[in-house]
Amino acid sequence: MQIWGKVCHKYEDMTDMLTGTMMEELANIITCVMGDARQRCSIYEADQDFERFGKTLIANFKDKATLWAFLRASLRQCHIHKLSNVGKDEAAWAKADEYLTNLMDSDTMLTLENTNDAIKRAENYMLRQNTDGDKRVALPSQAQSMTALMVMTK
Repeated sequence: MQIWGKVCHKYEDMTDMLTGTMMEELANIITCVMGDARQRCSIYEADQDFERFGKTLIANFKDKATLWAFLRASLRQCHIHKLSNVGKDEAAWAKADEYLTNLMDSDTMLTLENTNDAIKRAENYMLRQNTDGDKRVALPSQAQSMTALMVMTK
């Protein structure tokens, strides 16, 4: 029971972040002052939401490096999820998205290593799809960009 209490306390108010919706929530806070009048927020409501968002981050991350790594991993997860729904490589990105979804369903907080693994899964899937007999086709430009991204994190 004590361990469960510690886990709940550590991730208090972080359910959106752990389920991978943090970047979407942040985007909604940015754009909520315009759009459909039925869902529009005042500038004051948007400010309060952003303040709550920031306080949650500050309360759960004691150092800037860990916070920054989490923000980057969350942004990558958001991009992977969006890529899994569009384009010719959506099946590859769906594999990566499924991997991250399984991690998040097990209450694993995303790390850059997790997203690197997911990106590698998508790249490997793309390579298998682009194999023509014994001849391999170069990685699609999107995968090359993601590989460069992974190199920067090492």
